Amino acid sequence: MSVWELLLACDMDQTVIPNGKAPEAPGARQRFGDFCADDRVQLVYVTGRDIGLVEVAMAEYHLPTPEFVITDVGAQMYAYDPQTGPKILPDWHAHLAQGCPPEAFARIDHHLKAWELLQPQEAERQKTFKHSYYVEPSADMPPLVQEIKAHLAHLGLPVSVIWSFDDAKNVWLLDILAREANKLDALLFLCERQGIGRSERVFAGDSGNDLAVMESELASVLVANATDSVRAEAKRLAAKTGREASLYLAENWGENLGESDLDHRCGHYADGVLQGVWQFVPAARPLLTQIGADFSWME
Repeated sequence: MSVWELLLACDMDQTVIPNGKAPEAPGARQRFGDFCADDRVQLVYVTGRDIGLVEVAMAEYHLPTPEFVITDVGAQMYAYDPQTGPKILPDWHAHLAQGCPPEAFARIDHHLKAWELLQPQEAERQKTFKHSYYVEPSADMPPLVQEIKAHLAHLGLPVSVIWSFDDAKNVWLLDILAREANKLDALLFLCERQGIGRSERVFAGDSGNDLAVMESELASVLVANATDSVRAEAKRLAAKTGREASLYLAENWGENLGESDLDHRCGHYADGVLQGVWQFVPAARPLLTQIGADFSWME
């Protein structure tokens, strides 16, 4: 049997958590958990959730326990012990502080008071290298974000600005992060820290905020339940950077099956992740076949 190891990094919502519109095949998370239980696999969750919401999701959706968790879109990083839970990795904080000292965020908060549309989110949502705000739903976000970016750049602050809409709360969300506090830089840091080579790492995601990873050198999987627009943009970016071989778009090979007949062939959520592992890690195929995730017809 071939010797192999894998760092498998997964987004959570609508990637391994089946909380999108697409149906999940029966047994999908069990197959995923069985695969991740193998000693050769290091599981990493990479998510916009904070650590508390990560643990809520792990319990609610019966997700496997990871070795590491990257939270808050990359602003926090934890080692995760099954008995004692998460322990923050101070070396990631030290790395971020080299480029963006924590005291810079006090300046940011002071300057952003000029924008009355911005309201700070709850205290538990604020992190050392990520400050978060609510913006009323009627706001015209693109010009607002560009104005804020230009102002912070003029001040010489090494940060990035991301924004999204929270349908549940009917409000815009705006985050100011240390420039390297993102999924891609956090993953590359973790891979270097753990001595993980290029052939031993796979990332899986579903949405626009995963695209920076998918156009990078990391082998990446876009699950089949991703929207058509995200799939098109992922393909465009991979072609632009010449990294088509590093991107795998999971397919719904069982699209003609009724929902009650769905199996691992559908490529949704965790089954799409495993489909990508089959593509990128041939040495793992015997284990995938053993756990009921045989994709041999794709060869």
